Amino acid sequence: MLYFESFDAESYSREEQLALHIPFQEEEKFPIVDTELAMIPSLTKQILLTDSVEFEQTFGTGKYEFDGFDPYDEKYEEMLGFGTQLGGYPSFTQADPREYLNDGKQHDLLLFQLDSCYGSGQDWEFMWGDAGIGNFFISPEDLKAKKFENAWYNWDCS
Repeated sequence: MLYFESFDAESYSREEQLALHIPFQEEEKFPIVDTELAMIPSLTKQILLTDSVEFEQTFGTGKYEFDGFDPYDEKYEEMLGFGTQLGGYPSFTQADPREYLNDGKQHDLLLFQLDSCYGSGQDWEFMWGDAGIGNFFISPEDLKAKKFENAWYNWDCS
């Protein structure tokens, strides 16, 4: 993961970026994204789903013990959190991987979520397995210190 403090200075050229991949060029490739894409930011509301570790941290009860609302009710569909986003609450097609970790990573925050997405021609612009989702996590301390080299990711699919 590359971090740039500002856009004033020139970053890696396309050739320099390609050179970073030379040590891995003999490995079998399964591209997720095969083009350059831009995100158009917008501020949205989001529901905290029962399948993330933040739910238990917030409500003090596990997802299996909670008899609250049904987050999959159609009226909540626009706020479910699927899609590509910076920050917020993560969404999963399987389970939150932080639930199974005991190394402090269970407290890591969602840095970036990249969801499988159709293009304008209804071809897949990018795909995680079978219409899955990728989540990139970072510790609160590393985010504050801008130490992105410790960020990690998980992807799952349906």
